[in-house]
Amino acid sequence: MYINYFWGMGSISVILLAYITLGFGYSWRWFVLLNAIPSFISVVMCYIFIPESPRWLMTKNQIDESIAILRKVAKINGKNPDEYFNVDHGYSLRNDVIESSRFSDLFTPKWRKITLLLWGLWFGFGFSYNGLCLAIPRVFDSSDDGSGTFDEDESPSFNFQALAVSAAAEMIGTLISALVVDSFGRIGPQVVGFALSGFLVFF
Repeated sequence: MYINYFWGMGSISVILLAYITLGFGYSWRWFVLLNAIPSFISVVMCYIFIPESPRWLMTKNQIDESIAILRKVAKINGKNPDEYFNVDHGYSLRNDVIESSRFSDLFTPKWRKITLLLWGLWFGFGFSYNGLCLAIPRVFDSSDDGSGTFDEDESPSFNFQALAVSAAAEMIGTLISALVVDSFGRIGPQVVGFALSGFLVFF
């Protein structure tokens, strides 16, 4: 749950970068370039610091590499790796069965219900979240018809303060959501949150 803070931090960073580039008349290319730098850094850090899946390594018969990663994980968690993992023990996958699946399997009786529920849930979440993000600048727009504001050179003008308030509110919402989920679980607060959000859209 707390990983969502990075989403909020990213939203705030985008607004900050937009302000120091677009807000001061620089080209949108600078804005795109600066936003691409964190993504590039993330790719490099993932390649360097995130280990390969031990199970995948075992399926490729790379047992030593797999055990080395598991031993490192045990050490990070304060466990003695010699008590759990030893290359000389001859480890192998418990159920070494290669499963095959097709897209149509999602609509079999076993998976149909959960597939449709997840699709509906994520469609509603994505539609409402991104819709609200696009609507917030219009809500704070000073123009009467809500068509947007433009500078004298016909370049779009953004209300960076309103966008910053929205991103900061998301950080607060993440904290509240984390506390509520830890106390009451996920399903109940999620249902109430979606219902309340849908109701408040009409006001």
